[in-house]
Amino acid sequence: MARRALLTAIAVAVLGIPLVGSSQNAGEYVGLETCAGCHDDVAASFGETTHAGSLEVLAAAGSDGDPECLACHVTGLEDSTYVDGAVTCEACHGPGGEHVATGDAAAIKAEVGEADCTACHTEDWSPDFDYEKYRSAGIHGVD
Repeated sequence: MARRALLTAIAVAVLGIPLVGSSQNAGEYVGLETCAGCHDDVAASFGETTHAGSLEVLAAAGSDGDPECLACHVTGLEDSTYVDGAVTCEACHGPGGEHVATGDAAAIKAEVGEADCTACHTEDWSPDFDYEKYRSAGIHGVD
């Protein structure tokens, strides 16, 4: 459990993922299927986004075993395992454990901004990334 806390702290520092609430579920990832249970419209359109194929991009490049690359291409990375093999809800909105356990909308990061995106979409790895362009096109496919 100490390792999970350390990795969560690293995710907060490097990726800007928020630590939400204070319950024991606060840092727990629940996965796309759980999120889809209530947010089916967003989850259904997710497959149309480039984030849905993020792990395949790594596999095609032969980098799907590289932890440095996986940090931005999967959700809930711990050691060499992850919760979702794509950039899913919790990669941007933070772990949903407390949100699911309590139903409290404030237990999840509702608003995601440019700093959240550019934590992974850096100049080195995404030189053509234009936050305003992608935001206006609809990040979820339903915006």
